[in-house]
Amino acid sequence: MFTIEHDHDATIITTLDDNGEHEDIQVLLDEETVCIRQFDDEQNTHDLVIMSLKQFDEILMALGLPEGCYVQGKRNENS
Repeated sequence: MFTIEHDHDATIITTLDDNGEHEDIQVLLDEETVCIRQFDDEQNTHDLVIMSLKQFDEILMALGLPEGCYVQGKRNENS
C-alpha cells in the first residue's frame, strides 16, 4: 500500500510494508531534489538519502535493464 500527498512545495510518497517487517519508506520530491527516508527505531531518527532528480530518474530507468554501464540511455559494452 502507498499514499501520495501534495504539499505546497513538495510531493510525499509513503510506501508501507504489507508484512509489517520494515518501517515505512517516504520519498519526498520537490523541484530540484529527491529525498528518501526511513525511520530507524534504534537511533530514533530517519535514515536519509538525498539526490538530484536526474539521479532518481536514472535509478528508475535502471529497473529491468541488464547489467552494464549506461550513459544517457546508451549502453557501453565492456568486452
